[in-house]
Amino acid sequence: MNSGPLMRTLLHMSLLAGLLACGMALPSQAANGPILSTVGSKGPVSMPVDGDGWSMFRMPSSIAWNWDHQIDLDVFLFGGTTTMRNRLNDYESSGTTFGANGGFVFAPGRIDDDASDEEWDAYSAARKFTLGFGVFVDMAGGTGEASEIRWQTFPETLPSRAGIQFIAPTLSAAFTPTDWLAIGLGLHAINGTVSIRTLTGGDSTPLEGSPQINGVPLPGNPSYSDFLDLFSNDTTASDPTTYFNSDVEAWQYAATLSISFKPMENLGFGFSYRPRSWAPQPFEGDGFVNAERTFSEAIGGLDASIQSLFFATLPNGGNNGFISNYDVELSGLRVPRQVRLSAVFWPIPRLLIGAELAWIEWHRAFRAFKVTLKNGDNADLNFVTGSSTINSSLSQRWKNTWVYSLYAAYGINDMLTIRAGLNYSEVPVNHDVSNNSPNSAFVTLNMSLGASLNFERVSLHALFEYSPYQSRQSNARPQSATGKFTTYSARQWFLHLGATFRF
Repeated sequence: MNSGPLMRTLLHMSLLAGLLACGMALPSQAANGPILSTVGSKGPVSMPVDGDGWSMFRMPSSIAWNWDHQIDLDVFLFGGTTTMRNRLNDYESSGTTFGANGGFVFAPGRIDDDASDEEWDAYSAARKFTLGFGVFVDMAGGTGEASEIRWQTFPETLPSRAGIQFIAPTLSAAFTPTDWLAIGLGLHAINGTVSIRTLTGGDSTPLEGSPQINGVPLPGNPSYSDFLDLFSNDTTASDPTTYFNSDVEAWQYAATLSISFKPMENLGFGFSYRPRSWAPQPFEGDGFVNAERTFSEAIGGLDASIQSLFFATLPNGGNNGFISNYDVELSGLRVPRQVRLSAVFWPIPRLLIGAELAWIEWHRAFRAFKVTLKNGDNADLNFVTGSSTINSSLSQRWKNTWVYSLYAAYGINDMLTIRAGLNYSEVPVNHDVSNNSPNSAFVTLNMSLGASLNFERVSLHALFEYSPYQSRQSNARPQSATGKFTTYSARQWFLHLGATFRF
């Protein structure tokens, strides 16, 4: 069986959150979480100073300026609409998903707000440690649970899915060697899951088994590739025919180093660097391959005698069908390297303005995926491929992206704060190899608007984000015939409800 194209399933994944903190005054309060920080245009300004449970995720040095112990909770509802239009599909799907982020900041050594003037005069932020812990949605995206897609080879439609999710428990620490400088380190243990239900096909992996009848090879000892080109696809005229279903999981690890500068009370700068995640083990899980349609299409037009000859070469004669279970390993998928430069400014005590420039290195993180299928339990399929193990790989051709973010917050009074944000980034996904798969990643602009109610120790937050429709059209390069000249579109929205408790 030709398994190299199984990797094309991963091309369908669109991969598919710290904003803000408490600054000089209430305007900097916010709670919209890390906002799926590495996908598309998501990625609001990482506050370099006065950090909270969200900003410590991407700018850990920011929590060094925190005055209180505090707990931050963000519960969000994500909604998206994806469309895909080509000669066989006029597909549109909408859905919603719940999620949550949580963070805790512990700030020992800070004096109380009601301390005496003498204590405040003697106080220095230098040589103070601040610690933080949180669990964040680091990266997520993909298509619906069962998107019904029409192919040439499956005109009755086929349920498809390509989803990814990375959840990152994070431990952060920050230190202020001087009153104006902070250094922070965040350690991330990342749990990643990948879910795939899609068609595969192609001819990049030869069928190395040799057909035999009663244990005797055919004259010339041909391979199955020679005997019958079962799994090859004429990419100018056909679609894949083999259905692949798999769920895999892995733990990866990463760190974020950041430096914050506070040259003046109303001005702050921050720099953070996060390398690609370290993956000591591949993603592992179970999967199966259903090649029933592949075999029926490959031999259906042949003379009955040739069909009989083919089945006679198989150990079980095709009597058990052509579905096989495998142990699946996936490697080459990691969270990308990220570099961020941010700045915040308070022109007046109640107004905060922030900006950030971020670079995300998708190209190397999604450069080449490798899949290994082990311990196949269908003797006929193993015989055709020549082994119970199949190896394949495929390049993704994603591109690196720049993310431009602006943010503003204004404290109308001591109780009410309003805020807004704007983020822009090009889509990293290569739409020319999306291969007849809709996804939610084709967005470039993200707008947000929200408010907070601030009490003595508690703040309540609400924020709405919206990414309007964006479209991309593939050219003639996709591997599937149906995927050529396809228009992909998507829009997204988030509704965040959050709370902050300071003690």
